[in-house]
Amino acid sequence: MIYGYVRPYSRDEEGWLQNQLLEKYGVNTIVQEGDFGEGSDKELHDLLEQLQPKDTVVVVKLSCLAASSELLLEMLTYFDDNNIRFISLFDEIDTLRLGSVYLNAIKRMDEFAFDVRSERTRLGIKRNKK
Repeated sequence: MIYGYVRPYSRDEEGWLQNQLLEKYGVNTIVQEGDFGEGSDKELHDLLEQLQPKDTVVVVKLSCLAASSELLLEMLTYFDDNNIRFISLFDEIDTLRLGSVYLNAIKRMDEFAFDVRSERTRLGIKRNKK
């Protein structure tokens, strides 16, 4: 089964554009969160409960799936662990092709971002002690 997931965002507040692109891609079912700014992940959690191995989840762009790199990494790890294909149309990501490469790259970028934040924090503390 191919599922499309829609989370409205500022340039597509009602999810209309995402729905059009997912329908054009050929998803079987579209799951959509509420209006832009609502902040709920209820539909995503419901989708995760019904996914089966070899299912596919398609989003228009990564930020429609997760609001942070940590959440994105968590979702991609879940998909990988459960043999679920993930596709992001705008980002040209398809885990069927080089899935572990994408996952490892995102892990490294998340670690990099953490290291940069940590170093900036340490530098700020050091400067404030002077």
